[in-house]
Amino acid sequence: MHKVFHVLFLIISIGTSLEAQYLFKAESNANRILIGRTFEYSVVLEDIDSRTFRPPSFDGFEVVGGPSTSRSTSIINGVSTSEFKFIYTLKPKAVGDYIIPAATAMFDNKKIRSNLVKVIVQKGKTGASNQQELNNDMSKQMFVRAVPSTDTAYVGQQIILEYKIYYAISVRGYDQVDEPSYDGFYVEKLRDIGQNKTIEIVDGEQYNVTTVKRVALYPQRTGKLEIEASKFKLGVNDPTRKSRSIFAPINYFVFRTDPIQVDVLRLPEGAPASFSGAVGNYTAQSVVNPPTLTTDDALTILMNIQGNGDVKQMLPPQVIFDDNLEVYNTSVIEKKAVPKRDYFQSFMQVEYTVLPKKADRYLIKPEFTFFNPDSARYITIVTSVNNVMVRQGKNKKVEQAVVSESDAMSNSLRPLLTNASFSTIKTSAWVQGPFGKALYLIPFLAMGGILLYRQNEIKKGNIDPELIRREKAAAVAKQRLTTAETYMKNKDSASFFDEIAKSIFGYLGDKMNVPFSELSRNNIVAILNKKQTNPSTVESLSTLLERCEMARFAGISDDNAMQEVYTSAHEIISSLEST
Repeated sequence: MHKVFHVLFLIISIGTSLEAQYLFKAESNANRILIGRTFEYSVVLEDIDSRTFRPPSFDGFEVVGGPSTSRSTSIINGVSTSEFKFIYTLKPKAVGDYIIPAATAMFDNKKIRSNLVKVIVQKGKTGASNQQELNNDMSKQMFVRAVPSTDTAYVGQQIILEYKIYYAISVRGYDQVDEPSYDGFYVEKLRDIGQNKTIEIVDGEQYNVTTVKRVALYPQRTGKLEIEASKFKLGVNDPTRKSRSIFAPINYFVFRTDPIQVDVLRLPEGAPASFSGAVGNYTAQSVVNPPTLTTDDALTILMNIQGNGDVKQMLPPQVIFDDNLEVYNTSVIEKKAVPKRDYFQSFMQVEYTVLPKKADRYLIKPEFTFFNPDSARYITIVTSVNNVMVRQGKNKKVEQAVVSESDAMSNSLRPLLTNASFSTIKTSAWVQGPFGKALYLIPFLAMGGILLYRQNEIKKGNIDPELIRREKAAAVAKQRLTTAETYMKNKDSASFFDEIAKSIFGYLGDKMNVPFSELSRNNIVAILNKKQTNPSTVESLSTLLERCEMARFAGISDDNAMQEVYTSAHEIISSLEST
């Protein structure tokens, strides 16, 4: 019954989510731009036919590049989502405020429009002395900042902290030398920060901005909490060398972020009984089954909750019904936090077993309450409205045999036999016949069946998934390297270096059973050294990951470099696999 109920809930959830679900969004990597500079305008189409896309009019701008395109496909819980992006490089013709009109496309035989994009074009600082000052002062050419999504929050609210690098010159690489302890916060690291290069104007100067790290912080106590400064090393080309290869010497400079203070507030009084600790923005749905039952049966309520708060602090919501409906059991089926593009999404699925005491018709409206930090108030959601008919049953009770502790002990602790007699057991004729001999085969057939079942479970991944991941780590890594080779042939350097890094991180994460979010170049080197791995292999691995970071960060394209990195990745994985 539970399986049927879960399938029904899934069908209803999918049916609800299929109501005109698509994404058609226009965005710019710069809200403000200096005259004479360029910026990127892009349009994202999710589950929309890209052939129907029509760009907007770019009046006031010169299209100096594009449209370039990118495509990606993701599968979450068996649901496939395709994303297509058009990217244009634009250069403003004059100072002023501009509104880029909406792009158009077709969805479900209807014309749809994207959002408008506003861009402000302004003059920058002028004068040779100012340019000379910029060239001489490295702190004005690049610096780092730690930027929180808010500096005022409630206990359990998710705060996204981004580490950003600002640079007016070409930065070859970076390394976070030390990271704060985040005292007073629960921390989740977002591993994949994607393509996030933007443009900002600071003190009249235009900088490229890249978010190099993003963490989710959840305050655990009230008061003023301080996030300590973090130290970064930024690398630039050695000015005395003319080579621009990714293998050219690098000069490193050390920069620090400013410390951040977050004021953590206490939740206000007056929380409803259905509040269970959820702080953030949430949605909830529930299904009640069956709609008709007797007083001998149980009613099941399955509630599905998702939002962006601290899932650890969430408890099953208290459901309050008629006095004649008793909540017999509350079970948390699933409780997890899943990383999205720029935040963590929390999920909780709760199952309630309700026993009706009296025949009647009941109106059941399960509720879920969360605290919304934006409005600073508690919001209650009626997850569903259900009419349930309960008829009088036979009120039969299942008799259960109760064994006392003394009886159980007396059955298990028998006195030892002091006198024993032995007799010859005569074998019956039927045992020696065909049927009896066939019985001897049953244990062997059962064992064979168990082995086949186990092999089937291994194929499904139900038996010791960590062992299976370790066994398959090399095969998965080689598949990624094959994909990287395809990117190399297509001269897609960004995707190539990204795939190489994923193959190495994925292989080591599976092989050493380390969560992907905890993998970093320094962490990997420390683990391999602890396992007494060949020092030359560890050094080659560290160099390879550093080259990938530099190439992904600076957008360097070099056919010879890609071939060298590809060969090195193969050799490193083979070496690690052999040891």
